[in-house]
Amino acid sequence: SFDPPSPPLPPPPLPLLLPPPESRPQLADDVYYSSLMVGPEHIDTSGGLFQLANVFFSMNQVENALAMYDKVVDIWYKCLAAVLSNGPGAAQPPALSDAKGSEGIDMLGQILRRREECVGETNIATGESYYILGLLQQYMQQHSSAATCIRAALAIYQNQLGPEHRSTKDVATSLAQLESSSSSADS
Repeated sequence: SFDPPSPPLPPPPLPLLLPPPESRPQLADDVYYSSLMVGPEHIDTSGGLFQLANVFFSMNQVENALAMYDKVVDIWYKCLAAVLSNGPGAAQPPALSDAKGSEGIDMLGQILRRREECVGETNIATGESYYILGLLQQYMQQHSSAATCIRAALAIYQNQLGPEHRSTKDVATSLAQLESSSSSADS
């Protein structure tokens, strides 16, 4: 039986107060207008999508909730891929503020827990949550937590997809780069 390592997650926020189901139209409007202002793939839009997912979850519409959580994770992945992959001379995307990074860590941590609960601890979607949370922690200079999350993601990817799969190799490369940058920063 496969048991991925259990990395320390960010402390759980205060009890999750789910928005009432009647707030769904207002949240949909928030997502719509945010999408018009900054774009549907922008991290500022992800907060409304996350709250909408929580409403679906509170209504026992788990499939809809998981679809919204998937979109939030995808938005954060695209943002982090852009900010973490810039080499010298590359156009710099806007930096994430500490507040936006902390908000992202809270959201992604809650999504990770929902995915563990709904699809299982070894599901590839759970592995993806570990990976994206780890990338954000890396960006926020939380290297130890990031390495723990990315290691957990790698274990799931290797188990579910195999060591030669492109996604598994991407996660392994991210972990190697993180560990390399962390060890050179320590010396």
